Amino acid sequence: GFIAMCAFSNSVFVGLPMNTGLFGDEAVPYVMCFYIVNTTLFWTIGNYLISRSGEGEKRGGILHNLKKIVSPPLVALAVCLPLAALGVKMPQPVVKLSGYMGNIVTPLALFYIGYALYEYGFKSLKPDRCMLAVMGMRFIAAPLIMLVLCKLFGLSGMPSGVLVIESAMPVMTQAVVVAAANDADESFVAAGMSLTTLGCFIFVPLLMLLMDAVGLV
Repeated sequence: GFIAMCAFSNSVFVGLPMNTGLFGDEAVPYVMCFYIVNTTLFWTIGNYLISRSGEGEKRGGILHNLKKIVSPPLVALAVCLPLAALGVKMPQPVVKLSGYMGNIVTPLALFYIGYALYEYGFKSLKPDRCMLAVMGMRFIAAPLIMLVLCKLFGLSGMPSGVLVIESAMPVMTQAVVVAAANDADESFVAAGMSLTTLGCFIFVPLLMLLMDAVGLV
C-alpha cells in the first residue's frame, strides 16, 4: 500500500478542479492525459501491489482490472476525442449542461474532503515517519520527477505546470477501496489519503509560487 500511495495521485476529483482553478479550462486535456496513464497504471500495477500486501482472497484478475479502468471520465474522453477530431459541434444546450456539471466539481471535491475527514477522523491524521515519507513523495519527489520529465520531453509553460500540479495531488481514493477489498491496511491508506488531501492545499500554492518565481509557468 505504501508504494501505491506514493506513486498514484487523485488526478481528477481533486486534480481537475485544482488545475482548472489555477490554469483555466485549457488545462483539461492535459489533466485527462495524466488521468488516463495514472488510472491505467493504478488498476494494473497499483492494484497488484496492494493485493500482495493484503491477506484477503479477493484478488482481481486481468479482466477484473480492465473493468475497473473503464470509468466514466475515461468513457467520456473516448467518446469526445473522436467527435472533436471530426469537428462535430454539440448542440448549445448540451454544451451549457456540461458547463453546469463542470462547475459543481469543485464543491463536490470539498464535500469529499469533509466526508473523508469525518469517516476516518482526525485521530488518524498522525504524521508518523511513514506518513511523512508519503507526503514527501507526493509533494516533493513526485513534482520534481515530473518536472525533469517535462524538461526532457520539451514541455514548458502551462502544460508543464498542469502535469507538475497533477503529480502533487493527494493519494488516490481508490487505493482505500482496493486496500479494504484485499484486507490490506485500510486505515493506513485512508489516513494517508486524508492527510495528503489536506496537505495539498498547503503545498500546491507553495509549489505554484515556486514555479512562478523560477519562470516555469
